[in-house]
Amino acid sequence: MIEPNEPLPSVTTATRRNRSGTVAVRANDQGLPVEIRVERAELRYGAGPLAAQILALTEAAAAAAGQRRRDLLAAAGVQLSVLDRLGLPTRSAPAGRTTSPSWRYRA
Repeated sequence: MIEPNEPLPSVTTATRRNRSGTVAVRANDQGLPVEIRVERAELRYGAGPLAAQILALTEAAAAAAGQRRRDLLAAAGVQLSVLDRLGLPTRSAPAGRTTSPSWRYRA
């Protein structure tokens, strides 16, 4: 929860890991991966499957960061109608399962 006079962070990030925890991606709410960690054992599966896994984890992390950004803005008093117009994902669209990733690409 944000205190009334506490500034909002300029960047909101979230991290998502694969089931075994051998690949982790931290992405911001705009969909940009800011940190990728891959354990050496994952390299045995080849570039294609690893890239697909990184992309899926990036999308899930970005959606979670977008949800977090929405929560922070709501806690800071931004009206729900404004949050809806910003197009940030909601809790009803689970992280990584948005129907359209267009919320990340709005100008």
